[in-house]
Amino acid sequence: MAYYRREDLRKYWANYTFISSDGLHVERDYKDNGTLKTYEPTIYQDSNTKRRYITIKKYGTAYIDEMVIACYCAPKPNDGKRYVVHHKDWNFGNDHKNNLEWVEETPEYTAERAEKMKEYLRAKRLQWYKDRKITVDEKKGIIKQGGVVLPVYNSISDSDLGYLFHTTTPKVDYSYKVKYANSGQIRYESSSLEVDKVMADFGLVYGNKENLKEPVILHVNHDFLDFTPYNLIWCEKSDPDYAAYQKKALEDKLAQDKVSNGRWLSPSEWNVLYGGIDDYQDWSDMKGKDPSWTPERIAQEIDEIKKRKKENTIPATSIMDINKNQER
Repeated sequence: MAYYRREDLRKYWANYTFISSDGLHVERDYKDNGTLKTYEPTIYQDSNTKRRYITIKKYGTAYIDEMVIACYCAPKPNDGKRYVVHHKDWNFGNDHKNNLEWVEETPEYTAERAEKMKEYLRAKRLQWYKDRKITVDEKKGIIKQGGVVLPVYNSISDSDLGYLFHTTTPKVDYSYKVKYANSGQIRYESSSLEVDKVMADFGLVYGNKENLKEPVILHVNHDFLDFTPYNLIWCEKSDPDYAAYQKKALEDKLAQDKVSNGRWLSPSEWNVLYGGIDDYQDWSDMKGKDPSWTPERIAQEIDEIKKRKKENTIPATSIMDINKNQER
C-alpha cells in the first residue's frame, strides 16, 4: 500500500480535503477534544457512471476527478461555455492528474461519452466474470465456473412455511474467495446470478435494445428455462408476445409449485405464499384437502382477506418479497 505524506497532498478548498495527484488517497482533519486528528474518507464508485467519490456530511458528495483536476491541472476555461472533466483513456475510474482535462460539453462529446461509458461498463463486467472464471458455452447456453457446469434452479425453500416456492427468474450459484483481514483466513462463499442477465452480459440476447423504450428479454419459445442459442431476444415490455410469455411462465411456475409440494392451498395460505388473492387457484385435486372447504367457504375467506387488506390490517407480503429483502 502506498504511503502518502501530507506535504505531497494538495488541499481542495471547497470541502477542506487533502488529495493525492493520483486520486487514490484523500484525508481530512478534525478536532477531538482539542486534539487535531486525521481520517481518510471512504472512496466509493458510482454503479452507473463509475466515477469515484467521497461523501462528507457537511458538504455532500465530492467527485474525485473534480477534486484532482481542480488541485493539480489547468483551471477550467472561463469563456461562458460548459465544460466537464474528461478522462483521456476513457477509464472513468482512473483519476490520475495526467489522465484528466477539461473539455467542452458539446452534443458530439456527450454522445461519444455515452458510447464509451457503455463500452467501459461492458468491459468491466466481462472482467468481473473473468476474474471468477465464469464462462458461457454459447452453443449449449450453459454457464460454467472453472469449466464446471453451474446448475440452473428456480426454486426457493421456505422451512417456516414448509413450501418449495418457484420463480420465473432462474439463477445459478457461483463461488468466490473471501480473505478476512484480521485472521488472513481464506474462505469460499457463494452468491447467485440471474441467468438472463448473464446471457445479456455475454451478448447472447439477440437484437438491439438501444432502440427500445423498455427493453426486456423474451424467450422465443416461451420456456423461461430454455437458454439455448437464438431463444433469447430483446423486445419491448409492451409487446403482446412478451405478455403471453409472462403468462405462460407464471402458469409453468405455479405448476412446478403444485407438483413439488403436493398440497392444496386455502385462500389464506395462497395469500401468504403469493402476496395476492385475486389470482387464487383452488387446487382441489391435491391431497390433504379438508372437505369442509366448500366453494362458499372459500369465497367467504377470499372476501374477508380482501376486506382486511383494504383496511390495511394484514400485510400483502409473499415469499418473493421475503427473499428480495434477504438478497438486499
